[in-house]
Amino acid sequence: MFRSSSTEDLCWNSEGSNSPQSIVVSFIEPASIEKLGFQFQGGFVGLDTSVSITTTNDATFQDVTSSFDQEIREPEDSMVLQEFATDVTSVPITEVKKLKITFEKSTDFYGRVTVYNLDIWASSAAL
Repeated sequence: MFRSSSTEDLCWNSEGSNSPQSIVVSFIEPASIEKLGFQFQGGFVGLDTSVSITTTNDATFQDVTSSFDQEIREPEDSMVLQEFATDVTSVPITEVKKLKITFEKSTDFYGRVTVYNLDIWASSAAL
């Protein structure tokens, strides 16, 4: 599992109020994604969330949002860790080189998003 930080003093803040806001994670080795977890600052939650991946070195991202629990689109306005597993009936998310999480909107009036923890449950695609 990857965790952005175990220190609550650190967080990711969106840059201003421009929408959409995105987080891109690059993997050293290709990975298979099993679940994502977000812990937002209450009042600064990303909404209309989409998840995209690349499986090659080019910059073309493929949308895989439908492979996750549909609640990932609209996380709760809460400070608790929210987990979103991949749907076992969907196509597995494997050979991932880059993972992109995009928030089209925010619960904040100005469109800001704050993420205290981003957890990624993944395994090496080589296994």
